Amino acid sequence: MARISALLLDLDGTIVNTLGFLFEAFRHAVAPFVTRLPTDAEVVATFGPSEPECIAIYLHRAAAAGETRQPLSPTAIDQAVDRFFGYYERGLDQIRTFPGILELISTVRAQGRRVGVFTGKGRRGAEYTLQQLNLMPGPVEALVSSDDVTHPKPHPEGVLRSLELLRVPAAEALFVGDAAADIRAGNAAGVQTAAAVWGSFDPRDLLAAGPTYVCQTVTDLAALLADSS
Repeated sequence: MARISALLLDLDGTIVNTLGFLFEAFRHAVAPFVTRLPTDAEVVATFGPSEPECIAIYLHRAAAAGETRQPLSPTAIDQAVDRFFGYYERGLDQIRTFPGILELISTVRAQGRRVGVFTGKGRRGAEYTLQQLNLMPGPVEALVSSDDVTHPKPHPEGVLRSLELLRVPAAEALFVGDAAADIRAGNAAGVQTAAAVWGSFDPRDLLAAGPTYVCQTVTDLAALLADSS
């Protein structure tokens, strides 16, 4: 097994168990503007860019399908985005980390390894979440959000940017994520990848992306890192 000197993590579905809450926030955001609320799968289908872009993508799709209450306008999209962040930030106390992940991050940093986060969330939501979890400032040394890249996952730009910030070679980095786009981004960047099955919305799609390692639980990830020190 190759040495791992840097741990790069996705945020939603990997560090924090937020999918259900994100679905609620998304539906709250678009509710006044659509005639039918999106399913979980329809929300997931927008993931990749930042939350405002995801909301815009969905509303444009709804408008094209004739499922908006009135012609879509930039003002309506802005209002939906404001509703999303208002709901999300008021309810962040509902968000729970996956068992053992915070302890694992602390252990990795105590070992002298680097820790970063690359997330499809926008910087506003990502920083707010990490600050509430006392991860930043703290064990997380570098954050790359969808606002910091031109090309969202599965493009490797965000992973490569994270490597620059962490100052580690690709061969010594492990990117852990719960979505196929995470694995594809990491593979394209030349890093080792681990499937975080514990938080995945679609494990079959995740595994089909070809991760270097498969971790059913955070404990599996801890064992993997112990073997690669």
